[in-house]
Amino acid sequence: MLPALLLTITLVAPPGPPEPGEVMVHAGERWTGDLDSIVERGFIRVLTVHNPLFFTFDGAEQRGLANDIAREFDKHLAKQIGQARSPTVVLIPVARDKLLTGLVEGRGDIAMGNLTITPERSKIIDFASPLYPDINELVVTGPAASKVSSFDDLVLSGLPST
Repeated sequence: MLPALLLTITLVAPPGPPEPGEVMVHAGERWTGDLDSIVERGFIRVLTVHNPLFFTFDGAEQRGLANDIAREFDKHLAKQIGQARSPTVVLIPVARDKLLTGLVEGRGDIAMGNLTITPERSKIIDFASPLYPDINELVVTGPAASKVSSFDDLVLSGLPST
C-alpha cells in the first residue's frame, strides 16, 4: 500500500472593504498615511462637528451636509479607484476644538466642517478649495457678554462659536 498524500489548498480572497465592526475598532487609532495606504487600510476617517445642520443623528441614521458630502465622496472614490478597492468613508463627530487637532494628531484623515481658512490654520493643514469664498464673519453677543474684539477674545470668553 502506498502512503497517502494529503494536500491542503487554502484560498485567500483578495482584500475587500473591512467589516463595519472592524472599521470602528481601528477608526480611533492614531494613524497617518497617503491615499495609497488609506486604500490598503480600507477606510478613510472624516472628522466632523456634531450640529443640526452639518451632522446629526436621526435615530441610527446619519443626517446633515457632512453626511451628504461624505456619501458623494464615497461615490467619487469608488469611481476613481474602483468599487472593490475604494476605502469606506467613516464620519467621526468630534468637538469643534478637536477638529483640526484631531487631524494633526492622526485621529482623522480629513476634517470636514464650516471652517474659515486663516493664515494660522494654513500653516498646519492643507485646505481644499472653499465652497464659499470671500465670506465675512460676524460675532453676535448679548448685553451680558464680555467685549469681543478678536478671535482670541472670543475663545477666552468661553462663548460658543460655530
